[in-house]
Amino acid sequence: MIEDAELPRIVGALPVLRHATPEQLRALQVRGSLARIPAGRDVFVEGQQVGAIPLLLSGTVRVYQIGETGLKDEPVSATELAELISAAPPPPVE
Repeated sequence: MIEDAELPRIVGALPVLRHATPEQLRALQVRGSLARIPAGRDVFVEGQQVGAIPLLLSGTVRVYQIGETGLKDEPVSATELAELISAAPPPPVE
């Protein structure tokens, strides 16, 4: 759960949330959590089932994939990233 005191900082860092309804912000607050991820650590790896969507408040994310010839490290547009995410298999239904 995200504490009340943290919510204004999150909304300020993510302009899309400025248009969220109070109900949407409350859902984010109840279901969300804050995490500090050390530099160089993988957040997700290709093919991994994803149960949450990270929202970057600060810092930089490097998107890459490992192909047959090794590491592919190229800039990825928001559209390409959205396509990669939507192509991922859905999480299992419990």
